[in-house]
Amino acid sequence: AAMSRIMQPKAVAVIGASAEDGKIGNSVMKNLINGGYKGEIYPIHPKAAAIEGCRAFPALADLPEPADLAIVSVAADRGADQVVQEIVEKRRARTVTLIAGGFGETEGGREAEGRIRAALTESHRAEDGGVLLNGGNCLGIISAPGRYKTFFIPRHKLPVSEGPGRGLASVSQSGAYLVSQISNLDRVVELRYAISFGNQMDVTVSDYLAYLEGDPGTRVLAVYLEGFQRGDGDRFLEAVRRIAGSGRPVLFYKAGRTREGSAAAASHTASAVGDYEVCEELARAAGAVVAGSLDQFEDDVTTFS
Repeated sequence: AAMSRIMQPKAVAVIGASAEDGKIGNSVMKNLINGGYKGEIYPIHPKAAAIEGCRAFPALADLPEPADLAIVSVAADRGADQVVQEIVEKRRARTVTLIAGGFGETEGGREAEGRIRAALTESHRAEDGGVLLNGGNCLGIISAPGRYKTFFIPRHKLPVSEGPGRGLASVSQSGAYLVSQISNLDRVVELRYAISFGNQMDVTVSDYLAYLEGDPGTRVLAVYLEGFQRGDGDRFLEAVRRIAGSGRPVLFYKAGRTREGSAAAASHTASAVGDYEVCEELARAAGAVVAGSLDQFEDDVTTFS
């Protein structure tokens, strides 16, 4: 139920919304509206009365109700951690997508990430289960069932068109790779979900697999992973076993197979990459279709979809 607020929110607040064309907060607003989102959209802006035809609010505290999802497009060095803390501690929204990078993957951002993690952990101890966070350092989610898109890439640069392939949920730690995959599969495979989850401060790859396991419209799952949060690898394998056992393929590509790749993943999403061969063999034994290259991974996605 909590994950559904990320995947199919009924009301979305955009913190950092902008009326200026080309700004991240403006692109997010346009993608929500032009993508056919049917829920309430609450742009947060200290001065604007309206943005892209939606009534704007000066602050989160001014919203008529807590949003299901808050998209935080504020930069890390402009107080993104303080915004997230306010959302979590005062329940201004039930879930958050944190777009900004510059947290655990950078020396200067680790303290800010620590504050966010502490607030989230405390919220999860509460009776209401607290607030879930996707990211940081992510593009967010394209959800066909939710009819919404948090990506800040303009629609003309990243079209999402219909194709003969159906039922694909693509779950990627790298937003850059996910954009490349979507572009290459345009008019070939119709996306059901495209999920960019970045640093996994809170919600992990295993949480997404557990949610998608219960989604009857998801027929094929594709996972691009740099590394696990500590202790999450076992949950991932359990989810793969269940999904593969139900007859649905889980297609898997693991980045960071060399020392240089591990260093790149650590600097990108602060991931503990681990031993590639061990991960590959365990995933294959659990029933995943493991790709040895990105070309093979994309071919697998096309074939199974």
